[in-house]
Amino acid sequence: MSMTKQDFSLSTQMFVIVVARFTVNLALRMVYPFLPAFSRGMGVAIQSNIRMLSLRSALGISAP
Repeated sequence: MSMTKQDFSLSTQMFVIVVARFTVNLALRMVYPFLPAFSRGMGVAIQSNIRMLSLRSALGISAP
């Protein structure tokens, strides 16, 4: 017996979407509180890391 799209209830689909979106947001936003530690570990100024994160966000605009 194979599962099709119709076998999943709306609540299950919504749960999967919410968890996926939460995971993506967490991965993108978790970096900011740790920027000073990352900067010290890499031996660069914190402004350089901020610029790299800004560039990452700007490149996300051009993604499909």
